[in-house]
Amino acid sequence: MQETVSSVPLRERIGQFASGIGSGALILALVGWLWQGGFTPVIGALLGVGIVGLILWISLSPREARALLTGRQVRYGTGAILSSLVLIGFIVSVYLVVQRSALTLDMTDRRDYTLSNATLTMLEDVTRSIQITGFYSPQLLISQELDDQIFRLYEVETEGLITRRYYDPQLEPALAAAFGAEIDGAVFVSYLTADGQVDYTTLVPISRQTTVERDTTVALSRLLARDRFRVYFERGFSNIDPQDTGQAGLTEVIISLEQNGIRTTPIDFTQLIQQNGLIPLDASAVVLTRANTDYPPQVIAILNDYLQRGGSLLIATDVLFTPAPLLTQNGEFNRYLWDNFGIRALDAAVVDAVASGQTQLDVGSFAVFPDLEIGSRLNTDANTVAQFRLIRAIEVNRDSPPVPNGQVIASSTQSYGETDFITLSTTGQTTYDSAQDLSGPFTLMAWARDDVTGAKILLVGDSDFITNGQIYAPYGNAILFADSIAWLTGYADQISIEIDAQVSGLPLMFISASMLDTVGFITQVLMPGVALLLGVLVWVRRRRR
Repeated sequence: MQETVSSVPLRERIGQFASGIGSGALILALVGWLWQGGFTPVIGALLGVGIVGLILWISLSPREARALLTGRQVRYGTGAILSSLVLIGFIVSVYLVVQRSALTLDMTDRRDYTLSNATLTMLEDVTRSIQITGFYSPQLLISQELDDQIFRLYEVETEGLITRRYYDPQLEPALAAAFGAEIDGAVFVSYLTADGQVDYTTLVPISRQTTVERDTTVALSRLLARDRFRVYFERGFSNIDPQDTGQAGLTEVIISLEQNGIRTTPIDFTQLIQQNGLIPLDASAVVLTRANTDYPPQVIAILNDYLQRGGSLLIATDVLFTPAPLLTQNGEFNRYLWDNFGIRALDAAVVDAVASGQTQLDVGSFAVFPDLEIGSRLNTDANTVAQFRLIRAIEVNRDSPPVPNGQVIASSTQSYGETDFITLSTTGQTTYDSAQDLSGPFTLMAWARDDVTGAKILLVGDSDFITNGQIYAPYGNAILFADSIAWLTGYADQISIEIDAQVSGLPLMFISASMLDTVGFITQVLMPGVALLLGVLVWVRRRRR
């Protein structure tokens, strides 16, 4: 054996060495091209080494090159090579098809990992690119994998219009701050711009309350409803500035509405009077808060025009100690509401010894009425009670209402209406006087609906409950406001989604990107590489014999 090897000229031995280096470089270049899906500088360098190695082999060992290309090895090896190439090509084709597809198989008996009909119906409205963006730290990788099993179903169903991206908030703190991801595991849905970037003005958080599917579908519904609803806040007569970030402002409710896909816009009735303008056609609802003076006839005409067009009003009046505040009992606007909707405000502050907070003037939602869905989430526990600070009594015409109307919440039977505003404003004290004061219970919020025009009105005796300082103290205030806006705008009909899917057991079989990479490595690199290595070893062994 030593004589055979030593008898080989040095030139041919160098050629053989170059052929081995060149062949290995070409194989690595081919594998790299398949793996990367294109050329890279490294693949180009390997290709160059392979070509140079083969050129050196042909130049230094021409006899061996001719024998390899025309000898018996070619005749017997061509079929095997072609078969191997066909097999590798088939595997690569299957891999590429699977990689570009999203294969899922729900293995649960109850089809827990199949999107519900409600979700599928909602997804039919998706026409723009949407991204699901999640922030998961390494400690929540398991949660990320579980959530992703559901999120990817949305991508499959929309054929890629909905995509998903995940980030580690510890590695990307600036990005997490831009999204407002304050907790680990926060997930958002948003539209993408034409260049594929996140449109931060459309961010909607996925609120984790029930199942992943329902919470995701609700968030997507809010995103899709973004351009359908707009709520105007009057600020010309009101002494509550919607843009005030202080305790008396309304920025918290505005932020909440925007996050839920409802646009908000200020409107000034004093300017509308000067310009002979009207409430815009795109107004889904108008919020009227505390005004020191009652509305003049011009404003009432503007509101009447809006209501005749099927508009919706949230009117929040207050106990004020000015000569003619909004909805004074004998005022023109109060009479308009009574004559046309059967509801009005009374010049009486509700005092309740039973349903009260720090004082008997801090009245809570003692009774909730089932006429509407507005009060259905109130009074389930201590935190879901609506709490008012100095609230006016509301009257509802039950005998002969001009339109359907009713109560939303009311005080207890032991409450009474304090009518002595002078003493109340100077001393803050209340004393029941049977000769002047009114006996309870009282309506605290009333509703009315004109089925002919489609107009809706909610009248509540307090504006403070929606201000920044009180909207979440207690949380029932936020619930009351949110459900009120949902009823007024019809927003509840857009996001009321009944999904029964529950997550249990080992659920969805799916081929993830990491799994595809593993399969691709085994089928495209490891298996062919082992076979090739064995072939080279056999060839070298036979050559030496």
